[in-house]
Amino acid sequence: MEQDQGTGGMSTRAMARLAWALCAVSLLILALSLFLIALGWSTLLPGGRTPWRDQAISVVGIIGAPVLGGLIASRRPKSPYGWVWSIFGLGLSLQLLAGVYASYALVEPGSLVAPKTIPHLLNPGGPLALTLGSFLMLLFPTGRLPSPRWRFVARTAGVSGAVLIALSFFFISPDQAGGLVSVVAVVVASALVVSVFLSALSLVARYRRADGVERQQLRWLAGAAVLVGVYIAGGLIGLDRLLGEGVWNLINATSNAGLYAAVGVAILRYRLYEIDHHHQPRPRLRFPDGYASCPLLRGHRGVAEGVRRPHRTAVNTRSRGIHPCNRGALQPAAP
Repeated sequence: MEQDQGTGGMSTRAMARLAWALCAVSLLILALSLFLIALGWSTLLPGGRTPWRDQAISVVGIIGAPVLGGLIASRRPKSPYGWVWSIFGLGLSLQLLAGVYASYALVEPGSLVAPKTIPHLLNPGGPLALTLGSFLMLLFPTGRLPSPRWRFVARTAGVSGAVLIALSFFFISPDQAGGLVSVVAVVVASALVVSVFLSALSLVARYRRADGVERQQLRWLAGAAVLVGVYIAGGLIGLDRLLGEGVWNLINATSNAGLYAAVGVAILRYRLYEIDHHHQPRPRLRFPDGYASCPLLRGHRGVAEGVRRPHRTAVNTRSRGIHPCNRGALQPAAP
């Protein structure tokens, strides 16, 4: 039996393996971050640096992103939505490793190679994740835009993100580089923020036109969005300073876990990305001569062919006897 062909001629099995390979790379990066955190745990970081405990909570809080991407992309390889989650998780992993690497190189001088170059090369992971944040909402849950009118938002997010990623390769903080670079960095970053906001509005527009399964999926996402919204609103009113940075990071990790779980249930439970449904035809039953001429059984041919409909034949072999038209049909066929 030939395997179903995926995107670009790749088989479905090959694409599933690629999805889990991306997930494994992200998890290895996060494991390396946790290893460096464990090595430097007993050493105090200088002021202005995020404590080891909070960095560990941040690492644990994003583990669900690459895992979710691997699950969706491996089961729905023809949909771009799972791949967006996979690359989004990879970007977050690179960004966190850059911070952890720089922090450990600061407390243990000479212990790591290229203490400035490697964090600089990993720095574009943050802009990459920010760029894909818009597409996580624009493409939910069908893997397609809500309508052609939202192409402008997708293009704005893609172009702005590409420019910001390119600047991040050359400057650690493009907005602080000065001159034209800072102006461009501020403009494209603002465009990305606006794109994220408009992408959130696309979910509202999609919900108004959705029905059935798609509407239920959007409800799952809305429930998780409430947790994320509470976290953002709490930060704006100063709850992070009241509760402490450690507790606040734990709340952030919890809200992220709720988001990953809601998206996973919404996508994988309802199977909207099944493109090809192959139904094997059920074998047809052969009847002796006289079946088609029987008025009592003529209308129930669909039952014998596998169609699920109530059998309402009026023949009762126990109390009313066998109908004359059906006597030949119920007798064994001659050898």
